[in-house]
Amino acid sequence: MATALVIDGDPPTCESLCQLLKLLDVSARPAFNAHAALLTLADSTPDLIFLACSQAAGEGEGVEFLEFLQGESALASIPVVLVVDNCHLDAPGKFPRAGILDIVPRPAPLDAVERALQKAGVV
Repeated sequence: MATALVIDGDPPTCESLCQLLKLLDVSARPAFNAHAALLTLADSTPDLIFLACSQAAGEGEGVEFLEFLQGESALASIPVVLVVDNCHLDAPGKFPRAGILDIVPRPAPLDAVERALQKAGVV
């Protein structure tokens, strides 16, 4: 079974995406902040990371964490799916593209999550 780490500072949204992934036969672990995500990554390496990044202009903890992942050789190969507020989907270049497999709206619809899983080759 494929595994995913879901990083989102909003616990209900994070848990909702975890439940959606479980429906798609993906084992999902929630992390409500970067510290919890690092503890999870130290314990096991997921097949895919869903990273909430809702701040305007791509600034904030989500982008900083993405840059950290890209800088760590052991973690840089994990595909990352950005989960962004719907209003940011039409702004190309607002979020860093390097290392990002896909961008899905928040809250994440089933078809967008399935597409990301297919791109990652986990379903």
